[in-house]
Amino acid sequence: MSQFSMLSLCIGSPRDTVVTANVSHNAVSSGENVALQCLSRGFPVPVCRFYRERNVMNASGSELVIQNFTAADQGEYYCNCSNVAGVEQATIILALYGE
Repeated sequence: MSQFSMLSLCIGSPRDTVVTANVSHNAVSSGENVALQCLSRGFPVPVCRFYRERNVMNASGSELVIQNFTAADQGEYYCNCSNVAGVEQATIILALYGE
């Protein structure tokens, strides 16, 4: 007679996704370095990616660094976090200070 053990797995979709920046009021001075970080909770741990204008940005894990910020870097950035249970997204808009 064989015995089976049951494994219960609780899967939670990404939630509380937030994008933070090292700049105040999302205004960046020309030439400044900007670090965006995306955080999300869930199980399994969500994978987060940054996008701008539908293009995946080259980020290191959940952190995107924009060096030497210029007018061309202004715009909407969003972070998409997903796992097998779902997807969540957060957005941040960066503008050049004084523009």
